[in-house]
Amino acid sequence: MGMKEVAIAGLVAGFVSFIIGIAFYMNPVISGIQSQYTWVGYKSMDFIGGLTNWYVLLLVSNLFLTFFVAVLYSYTEGGIAIKSAWKKGLFFGFLLFLVSGLPSVCYKWMLSSYPDMLNVIDLVSFLINSLIVGAVLAVVYEKLSSSKS
Repeated sequence: MGMKEVAIAGLVAGFVSFIIGIAFYMNPVISGIQSQYTWVGYKSMDFIGGLTNWYVLLLVSNLFLTFFVAVLYSYTEGGIAIKSAWKKGLFFGFLLFLVSGLPSVCYKWMLSSYPDMLNVIDLVSFLINSLIVGAVLAVVYEKLSSSKS
């Protein structure tokens, strides 16, 4: 698979990841829980010019990181013995969660005083995002691969 296809799949998955993250953290239940905690260590969004700039930074970082996830998928997808693209993507997303999301939350839990409830929220967010992004990435990747041949 060429880098163009990997880049397109990464961009699509990056936008999906951004939307999932915003939808998850902005829903009233999650934002209500998070608003119960204030953190001395959190920077104000003013340090990057406000909320709009923060969203742009979040989107750009999502696209950047998801591109590398797409590269990783392009190298590993042949080793996943599942025929269905979306199921292969779910499996890849779960693996991604196990090697990235889960350790991230565990380290935060072990090394900081971050509230347990917020760690649980982050853990659920990582899992949902990883699974959906993996599935989207695999489906787009397969569609681009099959249209090329």
